[in-house]
Amino acid sequence: MACGVPVVASNTGGLPEVVPEGIGGFLADVGDVETMAALAVEILKDDRLHRYLSVSGRKYVEKKFRPYTWVKKYEEIYSSLVNSRK
Repeated sequence: MACGVPVVASNTGGLPEVVPEGIGGFLADVGDVETMAALAVEILKDDRLHRYLSVSGRKYVEKKFRPYTWVKKYEEIYSSLVNSRK
């Protein structure tokens, strides 16, 4: 998604947290290869859908996973750990 490529993935583990359904791509049940293939074909055949998923997925990644946000969160965690040992 960060590269503007729509994603088709399994709706298991942490993937639903990373791939927002209908925003950066689509999710299907584990092992449901037919649905995954149909979703991939739908994305490839529909230029508007492909463009929408590309743009919205990239925006989602830029907003949710920007380095500054995560560095700040890690710094807060480290600071709280250091301060709790004093």
